Amino acid sequence: MITLRVSGEADLREVQLQLLREAMALDRNCIQAAEKGMAGFGPHIVEAAPTYLPDRYAPVFAGDIRVQTFVHLAVMPSVRVRVYAHGVRGSRDVRAVNAGRVRHPLFANRNHWYETRTRRGVITTEFRRMRPELVEAINEELENVAQRVAKV
Repeated sequence: MITLRVSGEADLREVQLQLLREAMALDRNCIQAAEKGMAGFGPHIVEAAPTYLPDRYAPVFAGDIRVQTFVHLAVMPSVRVRVYAHGVRGSRDVRAVNAGRVRHPLFANRNHWYETRTRRGVITTEFRRMRPELVEAINEELENVAQRVAKV
């Protein structure tokens, strides 16, 4: 929490402008901090895939994986991460793979699909490992903004 004491109309306007500038900088810097913190998430999933998935499917899945980061700072500040994978014939079911289920046709017969159980958590485990770094980067930015505003 930041506490400011301002007296006089000119000072109030100056502080108001400074707070608006800092709010815009906070938005921009939090987005950069979140993207920087999540930059290694895709490669971490690629590295971890062979320990979670079948030998032949791991390189295919790892090659198709994509990560998007969304930062929302309005009413309820949040950082959302979307992990998805597009295969040759459409989207891969990343939720099912993360839950430990891989569906596949046997011998390319697309009329009969089979489910193979795999180790769970290829996405969530890696995200849990990276989460402290992401939270730390955003908290550092919030502290920097608090220090800059306190100087005004």
